Amino acid sequence: MGWLKVAMELLNPFGEDADDFDCNLLIDRNLAIGLTSVDDAYDHLPEVKPDVFVGRSVKPLDSDDTRSLKYHFGSAA
Repeated sequence: MGWLKVAMELLNPFGEDADDFDCNLLIDRNLAIGLTSVDDAYDHLPEVKPDVFVGRSVKPLDSDDTRSLKYHFGSAA
């Protein structure tokens, strides 16, 4: 009985209220759109280009001044 309740919640996690939307419709539509895009785009590959950051030196986002600071993020520190 417990797995049946889990399956029912996975099928429609937003409930059965009148103002809720049906998840089956969303899942079916997204699956149909995804499969259609794969079927229509089969063997039509885009041109492969090198990444724009290849060969560039990337500077770190923090400076020497900010590296010495101690950050406290709640209880995660």
